[in-house]
Amino acid sequence: MFGGRPSVCSSALTVGIALVAVAAVVPQAGCSGKTDTRPVDVAASIPVTVATVTMTDLANTFDAGGVVQARTTATMTARILAPVREVRTVPGDRVRTGQVLLVLDGRDLAAHARSARAAALAAGQAASASAAEEQAADAGLTLARATHSRIAALQAKRSATTQELDEATAALHAAE
Repeated sequence: MFGGRPSVCSSALTVGIALVAVAAVVPQAGCSGKTDTRPVDVAASIPVTVATVTMTDLANTFDAGGVVQARTTATMTARILAPVREVRTVPGDRVRTGQVLLVLDGRDLAAHARSARAAALAAGQAASASAAEEQAADAGLTLARATHSRIAALQAKRSATTQELDEATAALHAAE
């Protein structure tokens, strides 16, 4: 009660409790042909206040709690991880397909892209250097085979020493 007047909510609550108590008793008594003669446990009874229902005017406004949900919602996810730089919509805005909703900061992504391009360029240069080294190794092998053949032929004619043949053989094995 506020200011000596009973509030609508407390009267409705009292009436609701009274109706529940009556509704709980009436079906038991009316559904069976026999009357229940068992004694009622007084300790288990619940105190109930009975009030008369009266008509009253309600205020023009009515406050109630609740949750408002949109008919259609969409979950947004980005394919990349980047900080949000600008939000171009607010909750409740209508949006169309293809409309930009927010702008991500791409500076970090651009730096990673430049780094990847530099790494790809370095890998290409390393591949070129490797191909040049392979050509040099092939040329060294060809020269070692020719030198070994010449020294072996001279050794057969007794024009080259055994030391020169051993050196040519070692160079050939190293080139191979």
